[in-house]
Amino acid sequence: MVARVGSLNPMAIIINLDVRLAQQKMRLNELADAVGITLSNLSILKTGKAKAIRFSTLEAICDKLKCQPGDILEFRKVKKMPPKATAAAAPKGSPHLNHGPAVHNSAAPVITAAPNSPGSPPPKTSPLRITN
Repeated sequence: MVARVGSLNPMAIIINLDVRLAQQKMRLNELADAVGITLSNLSILKTGKAKAIRFSTLEAICDKLKCQPGDILEFRKVKKMPPKATAAAAPKGSPHLNHGPAVHNSAAPVITAAPNSPGSPPPKTSPLRITN
């Protein structure tokens, strides 16, 4: 499983926890109970969406699955994906626009989300405020 964190480039660390669980004929909830980690956190790790793991957690997982950290974690060199097309590079009328950081001319109006009133529930959609 190749994880994607923060950008379009896949991470080079591959989590093989599902493979090791299958080899041990163990379910994820059994491992979560045995290790003392929540099922949702273990699921995040298994799917490759975790950004970090404590050594104590890795040690407990390896102890229960009778394996080495290298049996669960794998480094794989990954090519970087090309950057997204910017609005300037996209053809006119193209729906593929850059949604990166806004750069604006000080004379042009700026659209920002209006803050909620104190004590009011958040709106389903953010109201917009236009300032010059």
